[in-house]
Amino acid sequence: MGLTARFAISGAVAVGAGYSNTSLGGSMGYRANAEPPGWFSGEHVISHWDATMAWVGAFWKPHPAVRLGGGPGWYQLENYDARAVKVSQVGLMVEVGAEVPAARRFFLDLAIRLHLVPAKNVEHGRTVPITLRPNWTHAALLAGLGLHL
Repeated sequence: MGLTARFAISGAVAVGAGYSNTSLGGSMGYRANAEPPGWFSGEHVISHWDATMAWVGAFWKPHPAVRLGGGPGWYQLENYDARAVKVSQVGLMVEVGAEVPAARRFFLDLAIRLHLVPAKNVEHGRTVPITLRPNWTHAALLAGLGLHL
């Protein structure tokens, strides 16, 4: 779920900001301890990430119904394993969108948004430490109702 606001500077240029959160998914595995007593002394490792994102950007409208843009974003990433790991990253948001119908008070806002978030080593596990390097880059297909003020 998210919220986006764009403000027209001219007919072809706008600035905007947005805030959203989403589940990025994850994976689960079992890591055995190499030390005695052996196989049953390991643990399940869960890497399931949620992202909260805030971004600002500039947009160009080559046509009244089409926009292209992007800008920097701040990403708060949270893993829900037993350690509750939080990571903050700076990334980049890129968007291609359309308004249907164009230049109307109420419209359907459609977009493809790509969030480029750099990977970073993160410690997981409680008894058997393991370092994972999650890839947080993700894309979203967006649809919402818009209102021109």
